[in-house]
Amino acid sequence: MSGSVLRLDDATWDRVDELTGGAASVCFQCGTCTATCPWGRFDGEPLSVRRLMRRAQLGLDGDDDADELYRCLTCRACEAGCPRGVDIVDAMLGLRQAAFAEGRAPGRLEQALWGVYEDSNPWDGVTSERGDWLDDVPDDVDVQVGGEADVLYYVGCAPSYDPALREVPVAIVRLLDAAGVDFAVLGNDEVCCGDVVKQAGEPDFFAELAESNAAQFTATGATTIVTSSPHCAETFAADYGLDAEVVHYTELLANLVEAGDLELGTLDRSVTFHDPCYLARGAGVIDAPRRLLEAAGVELREMAEHGARTLCCGGGGGNMWLESELDERFADRRATQAEATSADALLTACPYCVQNLRDGTKKVGADLPVDDLAVLLVEALEAADGGAR
Repeated sequence: MSGSVLRLDDATWDRVDELTGGAASVCFQCGTCTATCPWGRFDGEPLSVRRLMRRAQLGLDGDDDADELYRCLTCRACEAGCPRGVDIVDAMLGLRQAAFAEGRAPGRLEQALWGVYEDSNPWDGVTSERGDWLDDVPDDVDVQVGGEADVLYYVGCAPSYDPALREVPVAIVRLLDAAGVDFAVLGNDEVCCGDVVKQAGEPDFFAELAESNAAQFTATGATTIVTSSPHCAETFAADYGLDAEVVHYTELLANLVEAGDLELGTLDRSVTFHDPCYLARGAGVIDAPRRLLEAAGVELREMAEHGARTLCCGGGGGNMWLESELDERFADRRATQAEATSADALLTACPYCVQNLRDGTKKVGADLPVDDLAVLLVEALEAADGGAR
């Protein structure tokens, strides 16, 4: 028998089993996870989810698998196809905690965490400039900064600091104001949700962030927290233990439209919609964006992979801060799929997806503008009131 001897250690097994919450124990190694992982679409080495799950079952902390662990997009395509309903992402994140504790996390992810620690965001933004997007809000739109309100709108790091995304929170507050919602934002006091910290595998710092943010949210008295990003929404709903309801903005706005509180006009154009993984597969929110598109009167041209079968943009699992080879970018493939619909625009509802898909369309040379759905909804709002805003 050739090869190295595999030695199992009871203490290590106990630690890995605790970190993964025993998620891997029910896996029977059918390999469906590896087969459905989007990394298998590329010519290079696919991500062997099955092998990582087997190592977790055996109590191996993945000493040689750090690169593989952090390639995982946490897009949940594997979970959607798993015949045993295994919580694969939970197992992956548990293994990442072991990797991070042993100093095997990618350096760029560690830098992002230092950014959150020092400046409350992973994008090298200045804390005192987090609320600068408010400068772009029209004077006739009332935005309460701080204090108590029924709804707390959490903007998020990327829309706060990426100049190309500042139009997203501006659009959302315009829509909330038009619907007569009693809402507030946190402005410069807003702090990173901690998604990147959790994805990196640093549970102690994440717990501190969650506790501090939850206390700040509770102080507003809000019964609903609405987010720009589905990543923030999942983080708050799954890990913060809040009494308030957490929703993505598409859910809230769709309900407001159907209740007659938000009136949208009709736009004459066609669009295709990219479902963010964390929204469609993670939260199961598929209909709300489409109800909003229908309310705006646009023609929806679906890509072949949509809804729960959406193709990841490549930004999940902390991969927004990691480099990939030029021929391994999911957003390029998604841009090509979108262009094939011959739609006038490509829309989505996640800051990471907007950033990646804009890069993807440039890379493949697609003449297709990419925007967040909220921006189109403001156009429909203006169409409804004759362009008054």
